[in-house]
Amino acid sequence: MNVIRVTLSCAAAVLLVTIGTPATAQPDVNTVSERTVEVTRLAFRPATIRIQIGDTVTWMFDGNSGEHNVTATGPSTALDYFASETMSGGSYSHTFGRPGTYMYRCTEHPSATGQVIVR
Repeated sequence: MNVIRVTLSCAAAVLLVTIGTPATAQPDVNTVSERTVEVTRLAFRPATIRIQIGDTVTWMFDGNSGEHNVTATGPSTALDYFASETMSGGSYSHTFGRPGTYMYRCTEHPSATGQVIVR
C-alpha cells in the first residue's frame, strides 16, 4: 500500500511539474520579435514579417548594393502610407498603427518586394 501511495505521489508531482512548465515552442522565423528587414541587392530579407500593432520595422540598407528605397504599394497605402528616401546605406523606420497587410517595394528595383503583416 505504501508503494502505491509513493508511486501515485511521484506521478502527481511529475504531472504538476509538466503542466506548470510552459512548452517551448519553436518560433516562426518571420514572427519572432525581429523587426529588422535587410535591404540587400535586389531583395528584402525577410520578405515577409509579422508584427503587432504599434511595432516599428526598421529597414537596414547594407551600403554595398547600390541605391534602394522602401515604398508602400497597393491598398494598404490608404491605411498607413510609408516611403523612405532612396539611399545606399543607413536605415529607415516606420511604426505601424493599424492591422493589415502592407505591401512594399523598391521603386528603383520593382522586383524587390516585401510585406508587413500587422495583427
